Amino acid sequence: REGYAPAGLTLEVRNGEPLLPLRFVMEPLMAKLRVRSEPEGALVRLDGQPVGTTPLESLDLAPGRHAVRLERRGYAPATQEVEGRWGQLADVLLRLERDRSAPSTSAPMVAPAVKEGDLVAIDATVTPPHRIKGEAAGYPKAAERFHYLGKVSVEFLVDEKGRPQDLHVVESAGEVLNAAVLEAIRGWEFTPARKNGVPVKVRWQWAQEFRDK
Repeated sequence: REGYAPAGLTLEVRNGEPLLPLRFVMEPLMAKLRVRSEPEGALVRLDGQPVGTTPLESLDLAPGRHAVRLERRGYAPATQEVEGRWGQLADVLLRLERDRSAPSTSAPMVAPAVKEGDLVAIDATVTPPHRIKGEAAGYPKAAERFHYLGKVSVEFLVDEKGRPQDLHVVESAGEVLNAAVLEAIRGWEFTPARKNGVPVKVRWQWAQEFRDK
């Protein structure tokens, strides 16, 4: 269904066994935002909140209308309104104009300060999170009877303490396998991502496939 994560499941039905109804919980997809500027290095604000600097390649975007604002010292701010649509990319490219009213300066540009707990996009300046506790999901007993197989992909936030938050399924293999993977991820711990040495929040993704041994 448009706007929702795909779902698929393989199962084995033995001769003479009754067919049971299958229940899929279809998870809504988030939109994605990409922001670029000329010149690069502009602070990106989404609905007034700083979310990183350009180029910003991928950021989760809730459905609906949003305001993107770019700020860079020596340049006039630039804004654009975007609309988040399920599973689609909102692409922003803005050319910044010199601020003629600003005093000229030869001082080098300083990147916006990063605070602990800021949500940032993963790029070359970010050390990604590393899992230090927790394992992949075991095969759930509830799936054994019909030998469920499939792939579950989950996107989530790793916060500045290294804790998984805000989990949602982006590729489903049915309620039983989804639940096993979600439960496993909730028990994980990470060393948090760092930007300029500061612990920050990032979006992360994990996929697990259950298949025949």
